[in-house]
Amino acid sequence: MFVSFYALLLGAGGYLSTCVLEPRRAVLSTIILFGFGIGGLLFFWHLLLWGTVNLGGLILLHLVSILAQILVLKRMGKSFRLPLRLCAGDFLGLAILCAWVLEQWYGDWDSWAVWNVKARHMAFGGRAWMTIFSCQGWTPAAYPFDYPLLLPSLIASFWSFSFCGCFLVPLAVGLLFSWAVFLLLNENLSELLGPRLGLAASLIVLLTPAFLSWSVRQYADLPLAAYLLLAVTVLIRAQTPLQFAAGGFALGLAMFLKNEATLYLVILAASAAWAGWRHGLRFRRANLLCLLAGIMPGFLSWAAIKAVAPAHFFVSDSPAQFFSRITLSRLMQVAAECAGVMLDWNEWVLFWPVCIALFFVLKPAAGRRSFWDSCLSSFLLASFCSYFLVYMATPFDIAWHIRFSFGRLLLQIVPIFILVLAMRLKPMLKGCPGPES
Repeated sequence: MFVSFYALLLGAGGYLSTCVLEPRRAVLSTIILFGFGIGGLLFFWHLLLWGTVNLGGLILLHLVSILAQILVLKRMGKSFRLPLRLCAGDFLGLAILCAWVLEQWYGDWDSWAVWNVKARHMAFGGRAWMTIFSCQGWTPAAYPFDYPLLLPSLIASFWSFSFCGCFLVPLAVGLLFSWAVFLLLNENLSELLGPRLGLAASLIVLLTPAFLSWSVRQYADLPLAAYLLLAVTVLIRAQTPLQFAAGGFALGLAMFLKNEATLYLVILAASAAWAGWRHGLRFRRANLLCLLAGIMPGFLSWAAIKAVAPAHFFVSDSPAQFFSRITLSRLMQVAAECAGVMLDWNEWVLFWPVCIALFFVLKPAAGRRSFWDSCLSSFLLASFCSYFLVYMATPFDIAWHIRFSFGRLLLQIVPIFILVLAMRLKPMLKGCPGPES
């Protein structure tokens, strides 16, 4: 009963946050992502305020958040009604994920050795929960200590209301995050390519072995992909300062979810600046300020962790040490290993050869989408370059490091890659309905 009440609080927060966007299509994915994000943020902040789990205080924070959102929506004259329609394809995606999740109830390494361990300390560790930022009582499995805490906070909040550490909570959270990625893809691709082609493209991504296998391992990579895709699609459609704030909020949640999001945020900002200069666009100051204000909740939570946790070993090296490991021979090895991962039939089949060929063959989007085509294309290219730089400078064995993590990094940007391809395919499908915004 307590868990159901808490789920309603998260649903209310996610619903009201989604009302800001005034969406025209199904919005369940946005409600899930904003609801989960608000839940993780408020649980973390309530631990900082009270020092230990205080369910009354946590409920108070949620009620204040809900009331504040209601007041903002009323002041802005926004509607409280959302189109909560789902198509059969959405339920098909959920059924596929539910069937697949039976293969791995307890997730994989990051789930039971990092995220859920931290969540258990946050939920049941009392005032000693902050030992997750130090070496007290920890094994190397929990390194590094500066991991962002959105996932552990969200899981710990459900465990606090259920008064037990049931494995079904992280299982359900991981499943809903994976479904949210599919829903977001289906919603946006259906708008660009039409319902049938949009669903077909979304199912192709979903049925890729890499997507299915990582969707049940309860890692943070697919949730990060969901928040990045949500932020991009919200910003593409944003017309009011409040909608830019919602896009920034999604980016802030990505920062509080995984360290790589900070790098993506810098790359996205640089890509947007370059695309704006190329197309002669000027960004409104009010929109930029609201975007930054939206980022702040996630950024401040991320900064609080960085302030108390030991620095990540990867950034503790001096610049001289970092760049001394970058050599031509290592570059060639990185290129060969990365190509091997992308061409792995058991993981990606022909996904990457086909998508990369389409990326270079299809003409960039024109009209109102030209800015976003330039921005996201440069974002993708810069992301690949950053991967190469990191692997060339890694202190680990290159082959092991790439096999362990490169596939997950690819998952983080796959939805945005597919979105760019859909934007470029849109002019070839003139009969498909969909706005040009």
